[in-house]
Amino acid sequence: MADQIPEHGLSASVRLRSSSSAVQATISRSAKDGKGRVTLHEGCVVSPGQACVIYDNERLLGGGWILNQVRYSETA
Repeated sequence: MADQIPEHGLSASVRLRSSSSAVQATISRSAKDGKGRVTLHEGCVVSPGQACVIYDNERLLGGGWILNQVRYSETA
């Protein structure tokens, strides 16, 4: 799936747990290694090894396993 992501990224819904609601995210491709990268639009607790399933409304686009987490902090 990573090779099909547009340069500017892709807006999608992501489910991190089967029992939780989907959250909005931007799906992009890492310039360093070409792997898919998910940037959540709201804070969620994620852990390496956790599944991540990506949707366009009800249409399943793909998924994978979380390898690591990077926290971004807002700066004033």
